[in-house]
Amino acid sequence: MTPLPFDPYEQWLGIAPRERPIDHYRLLGLPRFETDLAKIATAADERMGVVRSAQTGKRGLDAQRILNELSTAKVCLLSPAAKRAYDLTLQLATPAPSPAPSPQAYWPPPQYPALPPQPAAPSYYPPQPNWNAVPPPVPPPTIAPRLAEVRAVPSRVVPLSSPVDNAPAADEALPGVPLWRRLLVPGIAAVLLAVSAVASWQIYRRLTSPSAIAEPSPVELPAEAPPAEEPPPPPDLLRQDASGGVAFPLAQASLGGLVTLRDDELAGWDSAEARAQWPFQVTQPGFFRLELEYATSQQTAAGELEATIGQQRKLCELRPSGGLDRFLIDTYPIAIRASGRHTLTLRPTRQPGGDWLVIRSVRLIPVGGASLRP
Repeated sequence: MTPLPFDPYEQWLGIAPRERPIDHYRLLGLPRFETDLAKIATAADERMGVVRSAQTGKRGLDAQRILNELSTAKVCLLSPAAKRAYDLTLQLATPAPSPAPSPQAYWPPPQYPALPPQPAAPSYYPPQPNWNAVPPPVPPPTIAPRLAEVRAVPSRVVPLSSPVDNAPAADEALPGVPLWRRLLVPGIAAVLLAVSAVASWQIYRRLTSPSAIAEPSPVELPAEAPPAEEPPPPPDLLRQDASGGVAFPLAQASLGGLVTLRDDELAGWDSAEARAQWPFQVTQPGFFRLELEYATSQQTAAGELEATIGQQRKLCELRPSGGLDRFLIDTYPIAIRASGRHTLTLRPTRQPGGDWLVIRSVRLIPVGGASLRP
């Protein structure tokens, strides 16, 4: 009979195959959406202790993988922001229960009698004209000659010797029209012409008067803004001392992951997000030795930290010290090629797991006489 394959989740954590996929709460053995942070931390430590007992045997790879999953779940659920986002993801991924059928639903549907036809609603708008209709042709008006009103104009013989006498008299040019009516239109035209001439003269005088010709106002150019001064560095920025070295106080470090300051020591380097950062300023670049005073746990194999300053990266291999109360001091060469502000970042790149490292002090010590100044 073929033996069943080894299932670390069922053997070590009691998670049956039917409970997959496994979320963070099930992995730690907690009810879903647990809010007590102390219970979360206690459950994570207990499960990690169970798995660590099998880390040194032939199931070491499985143990290391599950330890990483437990550490990821612990970090996520102990961070309020990450926990809210993770809980929302679980709520959205959970399918909503299907609604129960209504007790009134049945088949076939009831038949209702047809409603009688309703009369059309009266329209309150006037009928619109048909704009496409062709209007009927309009006959031209009938012009009847008024022969009774035609008057014969008596002829008059005028000698050709006097050109002035050839012009017809005023009373004979338009027979039947009074003289005052014949002179009304020319008089009105003369008055309008005189008024327009006076108005044009007044407009010309206003446009050509000295007060109307205003001198253009001078254009004020904006004053040039003074060059922006570089802001001074903050007063708490770390600087080189008289010997050219830099000491990095542990209390001024920006910590990430589960790293905490405990008894003047940095502990909690058991997650991939663990890191410590210090901003500082260098006025004398050159070659330095990064000095670390640290201690590792008694069961821990060699670990490794990555130190980054700008573009410079240095892998610092840590020796086993035999206990978290036995400290070692190691130095690692590193170069700073430019003056100005920099940031020192320490983060683990190879970690055995668990509470395996504490750091007591971090310093930059200049190498005597070496300088990178041009």
